[in-house]
Amino acid sequence: MMFPHDIEYEQHLAGKAKGWLKYQIRQNFPRLAPKTAARNMVYMAGALCSA
Repeated sequence: MMFPHDIEYEQHLAGKAKGWLKYQIRQNFPRLAPKTAARNMVYMAGALCSA
């Protein structure tokens, strides 16, 4: 699964307004174009494992 960075992290790096905008783009872009988002944007990745 892909996860966007949290809003506090984005705002810390880019400033309050620009960080909010970047967060919204990273949050919603995978819903609109999942393959393009995964190839062209930076996300955190997580693996769900069960025993």
